[in-house]
Amino acid sequence: MDAPVTRASPFQIASRIKSVTQADLHIHLKRTKEMWSMTMQSTTPSSIHVLRQQIVAGRGKLQDLWNLYGATNAAVLAASAELDHLICQYHQLMNRDGMGLPDYPSLTE
Repeated sequence: MDAPVTRASPFQIASRIKSVTQADLHIHLKRTKEMWSMTMQSTTPSSIHVLRQQIVAGRGKLQDLWNLYGATNAAVLAASAELDHLICQYHQLMNRDGMGLPDYPSLTE
């Protein structure tokens, strides 16, 4: 049976991020962009739902990092870039499929 999912404490997040270098962030961002480009190929409702979940998770991650390190830390900036990319991808999918742009509050539902 799977263990329940819990949100990481600021201390746990900090201990994971301390060893992250700029090169690590660059590699992670490159891999993430590759994953996102693969997601762009499929625009089924389930892929849009997954993208919404990724945006919500990305917002939480960005907020946690911001609370720990402030606005100018490399990890915060990388998380912000990832979230920007997700939101842009979401808008592109919605416009391409003729669904129009939803209100932002609907992303968190």
